[in-house]
Amino acid sequence: MVGSLPCLGSWNPDKAGLSMTWSNGHCWWVEVPLDTNITKLQDIKFEFKFVVLENGRTKKWETGNNHVFDGPKVNQILQKTDVSSHIANR
Repeated sequence: MVGSLPCLGSWNPDKAGLSMTWSNGHCWWVEVPLDTNITKLQDIKFEFKFVVLENGRTKKWETGNNHVFDGPKVNQILQKTDVSSHIANR
C-alpha cells in the first residue's frame, strides 16, 4: 500500500509503503501509523493505492482513481453508526 503519507512512501513503493496481511474471511488488512500530533479523526485525510511487489520490486500498480481516506467523512459515518460490536479489543 502506497500513498500520500510519508509512512506510505509518499507515492514511492521503493522508498517505503506498508505490507498488507491476509486474514480469514478473504480480507487484507494493514495498520497505518499516523503522526502522533494527530489526535482527532477529523484531522486525517490521505490518498492511497495498492501495489503488487515481486522480489522487492514494483510489478503492478492498481488502476483507476486513488482511494481517499477522509477523516471528516468517516467521523460523520461513525457518529451515525454503532460500531462497538465491530471493534476488536486490542
